[in-house]
Amino acid sequence: MVIIQADEQHRFGKHDYHAKGNVEMRYQDMLLKADEVWGNDETQDVEGEGNVSFEQAQQHVSGKKFKFNLASRTGVFYDAKGRANPGFIFEAREVEKLDEDKYRVKNGFVTACEDQVPKWSFTVRDAVFRVDRRVTMKHTFFRIKNIPIFFSPYLVAPTSDNKRQTGFLIPSTGNSTRRGRSVTEAFFLTLGRSADLLAVAEYFSLRGMAGELKFEARPSERSRIFAQTFFAQDRLGQGGKSVRIIADNQFQNGFRAVADVDEASSRAFRQVYGDSFATIVRPDEVSSGFLTRNFSTYSLNLFGERRSTLFPDKSVVTHTFPSFNLFGHNRQIRDWPIYFSFDSAVDGLSRSDAQLSTPPVVQRFDLYPRITVPLRKFSGVSFTPSFGLRETFYSDRRDQESPSGVVARNLVRSAFDFQGQFNWPGLEKIFEFRGKRYKHVVEPEIIYRYVSGIDEFDKTIRFDERDIMSDTNEVEYSLNNRFFSRRSTSDGGTSTSEFLSVRIAQKYFFDPTFGGALIPGRRNVFSPLNTLTAFAFEDGYRRFSPIISRLRFTPARRYSVDFRMDYDQQFQRVRASSISGSTFISNNSVALTYYNTRNLPPTQFPSNQVRATLVHGNSLKQGLNAGFSLNYDFNSHKLQYSNSQLAYNWDCCGVALELRQFHLGARIETQLRFTFSLKNIGSFGNLRKQERLF
Repeated sequence: MVIIQADEQHRFGKHDYHAKGNVEMRYQDMLLKADEVWGNDETQDVEGEGNVSFEQAQQHVSGKKFKFNLASRTGVFYDAKGRANPGFIFEAREVEKLDEDKYRVKNGFVTACEDQVPKWSFTVRDAVFRVDRRVTMKHTFFRIKNIPIFFSPYLVAPTSDNKRQTGFLIPSTGNSTRRGRSVTEAFFLTLGRSADLLAVAEYFSLRGMAGELKFEARPSERSRIFAQTFFAQDRLGQGGKSVRIIADNQFQNGFRAVADVDEASSRAFRQVYGDSFATIVRPDEVSSGFLTRNFSTYSLNLFGERRSTLFPDKSVVTHTFPSFNLFGHNRQIRDWPIYFSFDSAVDGLSRSDAQLSTPPVVQRFDLYPRITVPLRKFSGVSFTPSFGLRETFYSDRRDQESPSGVVARNLVRSAFDFQGQFNWPGLEKIFEFRGKRYKHVVEPEIIYRYVSGIDEFDKTIRFDERDIMSDTNEVEYSLNNRFFSRRSTSDGGTSTSEFLSVRIAQKYFFDPTFGGALIPGRRNVFSPLNTLTAFAFEDGYRRFSPIISRLRFTPARRYSVDFRMDYDQQFQRVRASSISGSTFISNNSVALTYYNTRNLPPTQFPSNQVRATLVHGNSLKQGLNAGFSLNYDFNSHKLQYSNSQLAYNWDCCGVALELRQFHLGARIETQLRFTFSLKNIGSFGNLRKQERLF
């Protein structure tokens, strides 16, 4: 039923009518407005002129006149302007409504900008679009303001920013001092609702052709797949290929399967074509996969891994496959104050480095049951002893007389492991400062550990952390200082939080030889030497480890400072130190990390580097965004990496510029990259969204 409201209404004959003055015509979910309207009840044809307006859901069209059929919901608007869904705007001499949500634009333009003269637009001879889907344009000029930038006889683009569409992406270009001018074109293919494929072809004027394939899928809400390969035919001989695969699936029966593959054909290729500082400087490549299931008191794992670590002489390559691990969590035995846990593994392993080369499969069986007996506190002091027996079988052993460094002779390693942990009651005091209350807690802790029975340390092949266990007789003592205060929460309340913590720790070794495992004059890294600090310190017999200090200061949610230092009282100097901090204020953020290690051969190599990032702005808001990051090495006096980005966002588009510099190994390069983003359409350029600093 058609409902008409107007200043004047007249009928001519049986079915014809005429309305004049502020005419409003409603039919179902459509509303037509005009100064004057003629219509026919039988054919449902209507015509109107003067201040024409049409509304249907989120579709709005205005113009000088129209011809429309209410029954078919189709018609034509002349000298029209319109909007379909928030953000998609069109203007043309003639706009034809072809269907419920389908329009044709003739001799006009489409854009997402509200300006009188749009910041960007596609002028078209003919364009057809569906609301919230895509627009197909013919004889198209892309313009910035009124300046034509490029021409395309045929172009397809989405009409909303959340729809995936198959098609060619906008070409992009960039410049590099080492690779030359680059030209890139890509094709995006949708594979149903939950998968897509991106194919990229790139040409470097100084290097040659390169390409990339990227596949992403979400087969179900419990699984995801990401696969990427990049390859280059390099004229300078530094080409190759890389593969990155991440797959994760959570089965309904509780099992979870994960695969993580990261491989490159050569170190030089990764350095030349790597797209980030972390990728270029990373010394190892790891590809792994596992199947796991957690039960109430134990975990089951199947694992495989390939690891390659770069060294000057020869890379260390280890393979782990297959690996079966069954781990039992602490479980109380009946009602007794006794808890039982275990760790067991059956592995097939191999290793190749500058000193040895094992057979393709070295068998290893490891069984490690443990008993923990938490005793009752006495005067606030608690003592928790635990006992473990570890039995490890190897099908092969190290042998310096063998050409390969390995001989096929069984090795059985047996160890008794005792650990006792003393915890004293925390001493605390509440005090006031400038009208606020604070609490200071002091928590001392002592851990004694004794391991005996590992007499074959020099004959054990080192594959992973299970193989670096040695005899020890040691005590670790630490003092923790923790400071608490009341803070306001986002919901208007308050909560108690820690704003400062200071930990000082050290180890004393009753057996400085570690059962003969330690070799003076060389770098020694094994358990338990690696449990206190990440920096190696043992190159000779010593009773005391360095003193380890850790300080963390968080006066507010937006501020954070972390300070670490290893002081060696034997050399009376700081071995290693680092400080890192970050702050977030409004749309500004600063992050800084500085670390320094002393040259103490053979255990430690010198380093003296700073990393900093400064960011202003928010990519989700209109306005100026700027960011800068750097990595500087004071020892080599080199700016290893710097990245400067500047961007400005308008309501319907944005532009970003980046100057990136590398000075790392085979990568001495300056890159200039940019991107021009169009709302609901896409981006033109080679600066990716995930590489933005802001």
